[in-house]
Amino acid sequence: MTLRDLIVTKAWAYTIGVPIEKVDGKDKLEYTSFSEYFLALIKVASNIAIGLAVLMIVWGAFKYVTSGGDETKAREGKDVIIGALVGLALLFLIKLIIPIIGVRE
Repeated sequence: MTLRDLIVTKAWAYTIGVPIEKVDGKDKLEYTSFSEYFLALIKVASNIAIGLAVLMIVWGAFKYVTSGGDETKAREGKDVIIGALVGLALLFLIKLIIPIIGVRE
């Protein structure tokens, strides 16, 4: 079963009233609502995105520092850093918009 199938199956299961299970350590718990499940997915995706953005910033800084005066390599490094920062800004914007549209725990 793919991740997409798992997400769709759990979303469908909630709409027909079947409890959605989550594993927290060794205990099995149940999500009480689809919004709680959705927020858990967003939290996991956010953590992964933040980690990748930090790695991209480090990679861009490495490219910039090792450019050796070459303008194209320095520009590539700057572009990577700017792209990672824009991605982080979008991520924080999403975290601000989610409560506004009514998804709460």
